[in-house]
Amino acid sequence: MWNVLIADRNPALRTALKEAIEIYDADLQVIAEAADAELALEVAISEQPDIVVISLDERFLHDASVLDRLHADAVDCVVVGIVPAEAREEAARSFGPSVLSMIEIPLLRDRLEAAFAAVMEELENRLERSKYVAWASRQLEENLPALQDRFMLELLNGHLSDIEIKDMVPFLNLRLPVEIGLIVVKPVEKATSQAYARVIGRHILQLAVKDLVEETIEELKPIVVFFDDKDNVVALTSTEPRITWKTVGESISHKAQAGLKNTVLVSQRVVAGGIELINHFYDDAVAELNRQTNYTTYVLFAEAYIQKNYLDSTLSLQDLADELDLSGSYISRILKQELGLSFVDYVNRVRVNRALQLLNELERSPEEIARLVGFRTAAALAQAFEKVLAITPDDYRKGIISS
Repeated sequence: MWNVLIADRNPALRTALKEAIEIYDADLQVIAEAADAELALEVAISEQPDIVVISLDERFLHDASVLDRLHADAVDCVVVGIVPAEAREEAARSFGPSVLSMIEIPLLRDRLEAAFAAVMEELENRLERSKYVAWASRQLEENLPALQDRFMLELLNGHLSDIEIKDMVPFLNLRLPVEIGLIVVKPVEKATSQAYARVIGRHILQLAVKDLVEETIEELKPIVVFFDDKDNVVALTSTEPRITWKTVGESISHKAQAGLKNTVLVSQRVVAGGIELINHFYDDAVAELNRQTNYTTYVLFAEAYIQKNYLDSTLSLQDLADELDLSGSYISRILKQELGLSFVDYVNRVRVNRALQLLNELERSPEEIARLVGFRTAAALAQAFEKVLAITPDDYRKGIISS
């Protein structure tokens, strides 16, 4: 059913038009009439008719902008003009595309049918277009994650212009903060002699790491998480809360070691200046991961061993050296060289990262938290915490309570 508004100062003409229109097509229903242009505009805005049949007489319209306002405020309506037969050509020049067709006065059946044939064709076309738009919207919604992933790959590889990026970001519903957190996670595969098992194992590991990353970054309000073309997991997030951002890399590494029994390498960057620059930050992060991949096997073993055993308050450099069958001095040297941290500093960073999670549980005492993360005393926890994060555990807890 198509709804029609008739606007003309002549009540007899309005009645004649109403009867003729409803006889012409049973799907046409006149829902309102108006005796002046302003009232017609008001009714059109409130009722949102599909068709507005309106007098084009200058004395009726008063202002030519009435039709512009009608198109702007009455959603997607078709306008049919009412004109004297002798004024048709002049009206066509004056109103142009604002009016789809015209009904000539005096009112004759063949003229009305000709005018409304064009109207009905346009309405049917609009209906088909609306069906297509609805279908396209469903397709977009269903395929949005894949489209976002594809867009991000093109973006990271520098294949998009600034204009394309500007257009695609809102289209793909990517809500970006002013400061974007970029996290790139590279799984380190375990060696195996079977090529098939290695391929299957890599795929399963990648999916597991992606799930782990999504879980770990939840507090950072993730924007998108996807695989790049180098089989890394890439995530875009906010960088707040700042402490969570600073420690999220270690959280991912720890969870991968504890839950997946596998080592992952993590690189983080803060992207400032707009998403158009993200490929430069990404390239830098990947270069860092490639350098980390070249770490000696002993360093990777050492990281995995510490992640597994940090809860032991007696854990020592000698324990690690015995596990790897190397001297303590050699282990200490390669850790410092490759990680930039001593054995003790690395262990403390892992423990502090775990303590951050427990500090959110306000019922736990500092002494209990210290014990649960491998420190012998609350004082030792506080000292390491402040060294790693430049804030005390008490101040961190006060921030949680106040927020």
